[in-house]
Amino acid sequence: MALKFFVIAVLAALTPIYASPVACAPGTVADFIAYTDGCFIGDKLFEDFNLTSVGTKTIGETEVNITPITGPDVGLFFTGPFNATGLETVDTSIAFTVSTLSGMPTITGSKLQGVLASDGIGGAAVDEVGLILNPISVPPAFDLRIATGPTGGLFNDQISGLSVQKIRITKDVFVTANVVGSGAVENFQNTFQQVPEPATFILMSSAFGLLIAARRRRR
Repeated sequence: MALKFFVIAVLAALTPIYASPVACAPGTVADFIAYTDGCFIGDKLFEDFNLTSVGTKTIGETEVNITPITGPDVGLFFTGPFNATGLETVDTSIAFTVSTLSGMPTITGSKLQGVLASDGIGGAAVDEVGLILNPISVPPAFDLRIATGPTGGLFNDQISGLSVQKIRITKDVFVTANVVGSGAVENFQNTFQQVPEPATFILMSSAFGLLIAARRRRR
């Protein structure tokens, strides 16, 4: 008996422990970086977060807040001190990977939306590059952009017609005051579309399973 417990203990020690993704919760970029195996919203997995800041006004991982967006299109909502006056410039890059959980519908579109402000002298913009990781696609990437006009406002850009399972998203937030002006990105968000929607997909899958079970019972 002692030998049995010893063998079990050795096997347990040698077996790697794999963490599972957890549900995304509101937090900072630093919190999302800490999700070792990523986090999920609905049927989407978000992982591998990164932030770099190279402007004269640098922004840290704990200064940018992320709030999960839950359906029907899931995604992430970002806020932070993305504003500039005088000689300040903000040039901050935020990157993450989004993918579909196993068996779920493919991503068919991405939408970038934000609230940006400018006094007409300064400016603000969010540029996004989506690198398609799975499947191999032609073209292999897409670009989205939102930017200020003379008075700022709500802006959005989107792409549709995709059929992918994994995308690396990189956003560059750039704000300049142009010495005597001001500019700001008050917030921005990314949502991802799919067909069919998760609830519809689950309902269809359940119905299909019931049909198979009923057919087996008849045999």
